[in-house]
Amino acid sequence: MSENAPKDGNDTQDKHASVRSDQWKKIAELEIQLKKALADYQNLKKDMEKSLEFENSLIRAGVLRSLVAIADDIDVAMDHVDDEKGWRDGVSLILDKFRTVMEDLGARMIEVMEGEEFDANKHEAVGVVPDGDAGKIAKVLQSGYMYGDMVVRPARVLVYKMSSDSK
Repeated sequence: MSENAPKDGNDTQDKHASVRSDQWKKIAELEIQLKKALADYQNLKKDMEKSLEFENSLIRAGVLRSLVAIADDIDVAMDHVDDEKGWRDGVSLILDKFRTVMEDLGARMIEVMEGEEFDANKHEAVGVVPDGDAGKIAKVLQSGYMYGDMVVRPARVLVYKMSSDSK
């Protein structure tokens, strides 16, 4: 039995070492799983933030569409008042304040010049003019507005008609 005693001690030590080795492997596996779960959580959090930001943009764009319609009505009123300078100045101040509020909400007017190339991403052709440089803007009827990279409402324009020779 004296020969077996050290051997039994070695077997016990080997078993303990094996158990410890298994425990360390399990700890390493759990650590990897924890890191993966944390990375998944962080990615989900980023995705949710992007989604909320996008939804917020859509809401603001909807509000801006409503405000743009009001600005258009004020523009029309301004175009039809010729003799009442005081009234015109007052409405002009209101329109300036209104546009400032729109800018504070993140809207910006799409700059459009007559003679500029028509761009379907920023412009809406609502009619054509027969004589002129084909595909160019003849007249700006209503300003367009953007919110960030999103077109809230394209600028409404008249475009010079393509001649029958260029078809």
